[in-house]
Amino acid sequence: MITDARSRLHALLEARIDLLGRVEAVSRRRREAIEAGRTDAIERLVVEREPLVTALVESAGEVESLSAAVAGTADPDLLALVERASSLVESIAELDRHDEAALAAVGSRTRQELERVSNAGRAGRAYQGGRGSAGSRMERSA
Repeated sequence: MITDARSRLHALLEARIDLLGRVEAVSRRRREAIEAGRTDAIERLVVEREPLVTALVESAGEVESLSAAVAGTADPDLLALVERASSLVESIAELDRHDEAALAAVGSRTRQELERVSNAGRAGRAYQGGRGSAGSRMERSA
């Protein structure tokens, strides 16, 4: 029973490591797209990453139940797989934190630029409106 659970957990962890590696690769490409300001690529990479993350979430329950079944065994292969998976999770989390900060900064700069454009547009309209009304007053007084 424990041997069967250990074998299934080993296979599942290897599959998860493969998925985590793919998520990390997509996350690195997303970081490059963010740094290059390529919004089209960012969206495409988010869509590409979504089913990988979904697959990881869906298999989490099975990992937990198999881990409980083999608890107390010190299988060095399983421990190495868990360490590798943990390392990938940490790397992905760091990439995500960086990307969130970069996107927030880009969003802030974009909002500021839009505010400047909006203010300039209002000032231009006010100038045009003021100039037009001054001309109308002059025509009426003549």
